[in-house]
Amino acid sequence: MKRECWIYLISFLIGCIIINVLGSGTWENYSILNRYGLNMISFESILYDTYFVQIVILRLKTAVGLWIAAKLVPKKLVVVVFASVISAMLGAIASMAMLANGLWGSLFFVCAVLPHGLFYATAFILWSNRSQTYSVGIEKSENWIAIVIILIIILIGCICEAYVSPFFIEKLIKS
Repeated sequence: MKRECWIYLISFLIGCIIINVLGSGTWENYSILNRYGLNMISFESILYDTYFVQIVILRLKTAVGLWIAAKLVPKKLVVVVFASVISAMLGAIASMAMLANGLWGSLFFVCAVLPHGLFYATAFILWSNRSQTYSVGIEKSENWIAIVIILIIILIGCICEAYVSPFFIEKLIKS
């Protein structure tokens, strides 16, 4: 296994451990991720178009931030640090959901993260695997095509996050 994969796995586990060390009773009783708190969520009040625009803005800010960071420091460092932070946060959220809800929490976590997470992960992997060569001619047009493809994948992820994930979450919570 590549060294980076081990780093991401360890980051995920660190996120899980931190949540467990901070106190499982607190997360079970006061977390919004417990079943009672989730049942209080009303999906009728969501303005999905506004929500979609907010998500697009947030994700494009992240993409631009990663691009700028990769121009200032080595891209490999940006990739490893960003993926490690995301892995730790995913581990923490998975732990909170499971502490508050048991195995149902793991199903909730999958429904809440998987639909759009697959697209964002694909866009991140495509971006991180691209070399930073600056050439002219045909290769320059291929560079723009790759950027457009990555942006389209991010937009599809935003659509999933704004419309598909809330649908799955609502069906899961109300069942």
